[in-house]
Amino acid sequence: MQYKIYCIIIALCILIITCPYAGADETGPEIAYDENGMPYVVGEVIVKYTSNVAALRMAASPEESQTMEMLGFSVEEDLSDIVPGMQVASVDSEIPLDTVIAALESSPFVEYVEPNFYIALTLPEEPIPVDEDAISALSEFMMEKLSNDPMYSSQWGLMKIQADKAWDTTTGKRDIVIAVIDTGVDYKHPDLAANMWVNTREIPNSNIDNDGNGYVGDYYGYDFINNKADPMDDNGHGTHVAGVIGAVGNNGIGIVGVDWNVRIMPLKFLRANGGGDTIAAIKAINYANSMGADIISCSWGGPGMSQALGDAIKQTNKLFVFAAGNDGANNDATPHFPSNFGYDNMIVVAATDRNDQLASFSNYGSSKVDVAAPGVAILSTYPTAKNTPYVEMKGTSMATPFVAGIAGLMLAVNPSLSPAQLKSLIMQNVDKVPALNGKVKSGGRVNAEKAVAAARGGSPLPTATQTPINTPTPTQTIIQTPTSTPIPTPAPSAVKPLPGFSVPPRDLNGDGLYEDLNGNGRLDFNDIIVFFNNMDWIAANQPVTAFDFNKNGRIDFADVVKLFDMMT
Repeated sequence: MQYKIYCIIIALCILIITCPYAGADETGPEIAYDENGMPYVVGEVIVKYTSNVAALRMAASPEESQTMEMLGFSVEEDLSDIVPGMQVASVDSEIPLDTVIAALESSPFVEYVEPNFYIALTLPEEPIPVDEDAISALSEFMMEKLSNDPMYSSQWGLMKIQADKAWDTTTGKRDIVIAVIDTGVDYKHPDLAANMWVNTREIPNSNIDNDGNGYVGDYYGYDFINNKADPMDDNGHGTHVAGVIGAVGNNGIGIVGVDWNVRIMPLKFLRANGGGDTIAAIKAINYANSMGADIISCSWGGPGMSQALGDAIKQTNKLFVFAAGNDGANNDATPHFPSNFGYDNMIVVAATDRNDQLASFSNYGSSKVDVAAPGVAILSTYPTAKNTPYVEMKGTSMATPFVAGIAGLMLAVNPSLSPAQLKSLIMQNVDKVPALNGKVKSGGRVNAEKAVAAARGGSPLPTATQTPINTPTPTQTIIQTPTSTPIPTPAPSAVKPLPGFSVPPRDLNGDGLYEDLNGNGRLDFNDIIVFFNNMDWIAANQPVTAFDFNKNGRIDFADVVKLFDMMT
């Protein structure tokens, strides 16, 4: 049984994904490149007039109308409800882009014109399916022995940001809505379905725009890249992001999100192959804003600067959480957008690993990147249609939803916080990490407990108001040291604190084995998690005899099982 579990856990460590800007979409629209090498959709432009009135005057002017006719200019969509004076237009694809832009910008009625930039995700590896039987076996074992959400023990990122301690205060609220602008979301996933936002003013499958918002059938959200009402994820990226934010907590299956209770609004602007465009992104932002999203999670970006997209973000009074990018680059020197806009309602996220080191792929920047969050080997949900409902991914795309989830918890305790206040409190309450000094503006990795405490206007609660996942009750902890007996503390030369801890492990019963891995004075399930996540580090940096619980002369998974047996 021990080795079967070991193989199951190893099988979960399967997928590597990064998400920078990329090249052309082979199955999408025709793509060309501007003078700076940025891809754009041929035959489409975004026009920003000096005002809504200016747009009308230009259309009414015989001279201007003649110019637009020569360019094959035709207004396709008006976006002035989100950015005054903004329209989407089609133009003659045979006319060079620079000619079109120069002709339109020569008008006194036009502020700027830009192409419809192409946006894409890059997936360096194809997903490797997880054996469903293995998942079932693991779930059965975990549910019997450990916790309600069986894969929580593999979610190291939640432990690193102290989510369990934040849950002592709140696990989120149903009236908080977080929009995921991405490849869509598998809204039928059993670990997400109960937390999905729905448009209650729309009647499903009625083929009528019941709520009059311009979108027919948008019950679960909308697909802006394919112009249809079904935002189902046919890629996987958006579902993974959604799970980090708000996989259902305490439902007895799979994983748990940062927010146990939240509503996720799926807005698709990237196709199955990860390709999308600026216009679709702006329309998704407009929808999120008008339909009541509180936070907007955006795990994408690249080198192309769209002022239209920047204006849409600036005009939206919501907190945007953006990925810093995965080029291993300094965003202060090499701009990355939309993250580099730096507006007060934006927070930009780099990625760290288990040891609080900046991930090798992560972009950084002491002035352009705000915080860091876990972004390596992140276990989360994946579309069930792909026959692998849980996978691991890495990237600043995975770090971003941790921050979006924390912001959701903060609004749950203080819904009056503005986007700028949310950003400020998150940045002020990070865990300072030496590796992030000079790399991100705050100098730290996010801490959910501190941020939630700051949001509610006080210090973290000393005791739990509700039982978080995997936090054992006193009856579960058999090895205890009486309060009258001092807990043996090893000499610094014997053992050292494990990564992420300031207190060294402790030998609770004097047998020479340091079963209290996190040094909190008791043996509980958190020690098992810490041991499992740091086996390689322990073997390389600690006396093996102090942690060789099964007495076989090495550090391996059998020690994890033995430690668990000692607890139970």
